Amino acid sequence: MVSQKEIDEYLEKAKKQYKKRRYDKVLVFYQKILIEKPKHKEALLGRAQVYQHNEEFLEAVKDYNQVLESEPLNREALLGKGNALMLSDYFDEALPCFNKVIELNSKDPDGHYGKGLIYYYTGDKTEARVWYNKAIQYGPEKNYRSYDPVPIKTILRSVEAVFLIIVVIIIVLIVRSL
Repeated sequence: MVSQKEIDEYLEKAKKQYKKRRYDKVLVFYQKILIEKPKHKEALLGRAQVYQHNEEFLEAVKDYNQVLESEPLNREALLGKGNALMLSDYFDEALPCFNKVIELNSKDPDGHYGKGLIYYYTGDKTEARVWYNKAIQYGPEKNYRSYDPVPIKTILRSVEAVFLIIVVIIIVLIVRSL
């Protein structure tokens, strides 16, 4: 049986290893907690984040679901589940997670941003921009970037122009050397 003191120590060690990006070690500490307390919220959420870093998105969803069984309105679990599903290309399943976050707090920037990502990845750039702008409005400290194709096109045009200038210079040099 693991004592509360040991659980607290494991959580602290897991957080330190997480900061060092030693995810394999982080998992060990969370596993030790979950063997004794399978529904331990902080360990489930932490392990889910590690799974996401390891691109084991559906494993992360399982942990988020366990948290949501006991706390259906847990913001962190809803956002994590939405992100994991989205990164697994389960856009239709991810959208309700972000909608629920927005329903709980209409000014939650992460909910709006997640919803914008779904629209972006499913090809609706106009709708994506609407939700990105709401994320920026409600969470300016988070440094969200709005999707705007104009700067991308401008950069591509600039690269093309530089390439053409280089080609012209090479042609001029070749002609002069003849």
